[in-house]
Amino acid sequence: MDTTMVFDEKNIRRRIYDALNVLMAMDVITRDRKNIRWKGFPVTNEETRETVLSRIDVLEKSIRKKSREIEKKAFHFLGLKNIVKRNTEQGIGETLETDKCKLQIPFVLAQTKDIHDVELEIHSDRKRASLYFSNKFELHDDKSVLDLMEMHKVEDEESLKQAFPNCPEISSLLLKKRPDIVRKPPSSS
Repeated sequence: MDTTMVFDEKNIRRRIYDALNVLMAMDVITRDRKNIRWKGFPVTNEETRETVLSRIDVLEKSIRKKSREIEKKAFHFLGLKNIVKRNTEQGIGETLETDKCKLQIPFVLAQTKDIHDVELEIHSDRKRASLYFSNKFELHDDKSVLDLMEMHKVEDEESLKQAFPNCPEISSLLLKKRPDIVRKPPSSS
């Protein structure tokens, strides 16, 4: 037998297996060892089309929602990272004055528009406290305060990439959705 004929036969056999694998992946045929059974082409009618389009819509909404959640968590992470850096730069326990400038996490901030009477009652178990205000007030958690302080912002794009070294996609997502996250725009040379 000629070597080119053997090569052609092997090549043809390989191509047949490729075609069979494609048909099996499309669920057109099933194969049990050497037995091949025809199942038929998938039905594409208007109902299945609508089902697929509906499923795509649900998945796209889910992706958008998860993208927003990742963005929020990444902002919070950057805020925490930056507040740790800020506290470290101010010195650890040097004086009472520098300790007053540090922000301890977690915290809740109570804000009023005018001067009000505020009563603080610490319970006997020392695990709970009650605050009584004489007028309207707003409570802010550490996330919202860090956001107002713009602690989620970074100095440059490289700092953002370094914040998420194992996941560059997060840096790209944040830069794409919120380019204002970088305090200094890239210098044009």
